[in-house]
Amino acid sequence: MDATAHRKRDIESVDEADAYTRFHDDGMAWTLALIGCALAFAIQGGLSSLSDPDLPQHLSLGEWITLHGAFPFSEPFAWTRAGAPYYAYSWLPEVGMYRLMRATGPLGLHVLAALATGATVLASAFAAKEFGSRWSGVVAFGVGSGIVAMDSTPFLRPQLFMFALVPLAWAMCARVCRRRRLMRLDIIVLALLNIAAANTHITFPVMAVPLVLLALQPEVRRHTLAIACAATLIGWLISPYGLEWIDVFRLNFARNALTTPPVANGEMRPGFLVSPVIGVIIAALPLIATPMIQQRRERLVFGLMWFAGLCVFAFAFKGLGPWWWCATPFAIAALRRLPRAGSSATRRAFAGCMTMFAASLAITNIRLYHVLAPLEGGVSHRTLPSAKAYVVEPIARWIEENVRPGVGGRLLTTFNYGSYLKWRLPRLSESIDGRTIFPDSAALPDAPSARKTGPHLGPWRSSDLAIVPLPYAVARRLDSSPEWRRICVTEPPAWAGGEPRAALWVKRTWFDSSAVARRPSNDSVACDLRP
Repeated sequence: MDATAHRKRDIESVDEADAYTRFHDDGMAWTLALIGCALAFAIQGGLSSLSDPDLPQHLSLGEWITLHGAFPFSEPFAWTRAGAPYYAYSWLPEVGMYRLMRATGPLGLHVLAALATGATVLASAFAAKEFGSRWSGVVAFGVGSGIVAMDSTPFLRPQLFMFALVPLAWAMCARVCRRRRLMRLDIIVLALLNIAAANTHITFPVMAVPLVLLALQPEVRRHTLAIACAATLIGWLISPYGLEWIDVFRLNFARNALTTPPVANGEMRPGFLVSPVIGVIIAALPLIATPMIQQRRERLVFGLMWFAGLCVFAFAFKGLGPWWWCATPFAIAALRRLPRAGSSATRRAFAGCMTMFAASLAITNIRLYHVLAPLEGGVSHRTLPSAKAYVVEPIARWIEENVRPGVGGRLLTTFNYGSYLKWRLPRLSESIDGRTIFPDSAALPDAPSARKTGPHLGPWRSSDLAIVPLPYAVARRLDSSPEWRRICVTEPPAWAGGEPRAALWVKRTWFDSSAVARRPSNDSVACDLRP
């Protein structure tokens, strides 16, 4: 009996040692795979072009805040909204992006995008780990988050940082549930995450969604949930607009001409039209994940969060990020159904394939970087390869070279051009840019929903300059008005996706008083400078 028992214990010890060795080896393989996937997404994000149409506006706001040492509460740029409420709710990344641009040029922004994208993969993997996922699920969820982040935010934008902050909030709440108590460090980290989110993007209320984990666990005491909620709320209030959030949401989500269907802005189009593949995958999560969630109450709550995100995404593509964040428990549970490989060699092969798949996603940006990077200027030379606005770059260069320094003016422009021109020509005050909170008189020429009621010209009579596409109705009015003169017309670059030609008009009184030099800037602009 004793010999048999000793032999049994020896066999069990050998088995445990082999199991530990297999786990250690697999863990090393999956750790390397996770690092490889994070680097692959960092390359993809870092080499994405600085062509986001909102980036120039973010840089302009970062510059304004830096130079004034304050935060705007009224319109800082557009002459059509002078004195109207304005809130730079993404001030933290905006100031950071501007200061990086000023210190390092475009390279700093590329590095920042790489860090944000890589952090998204690692933060999401950490959240899956805290939920108790196996290594395969941990890496797969990190890759899935990276794919959703790059699909919804393919360029450097403030909301890109939310893809790292929200998973960290899920991870902290999952850790508290596992330990069944809230430590002081947890409170501090939770508050800091919410401070960062509240000063990064207007989607910060999604940071409260992970708190449902604490509410669903009967082992978690009620005062623990109350403290976590208080830390979250305090984080939201530590912002220049902490006491203005109701007004911020009212201003930015009010219905206007540009948000009335049909819309031209891709972010506001129905999500299933813009990204049907990812939409269908997330929509199928309940069918895959429900068998892995045992408690009925959890199924109900997680299902309601998923359904709320589904409704937002179905209405507007910009809801893809919030839908993915709300569907986090379903996504992690679905990945638990990945088949368990029978051998270490198979698991390592799967880890390697996942790394190669993540690396393949960066190929497109690697190929485009050398084409668009030469168009990226710094603070002194403010060019950016904005796909929908680069057509006006020769016009901006003409104004820069031919208008007397220090001369400003009221610029009539369009939704697509305004953001770029604000950064490119800071001395001019634009009528509208890539935001959707302008009065209808300035937004109607860009609104597809308003075209049925006839041509809309915008406030052209009160402007000093006009930079609009030639197909716009106001172009014909400017050409026929004796008070205005067309200066030049420019062709769009070949990579701009068929954007229309644009032209510059100036009011004659402004032209004469501004001592405009009567010479063209270069051959790429066809100029008519006859009196």
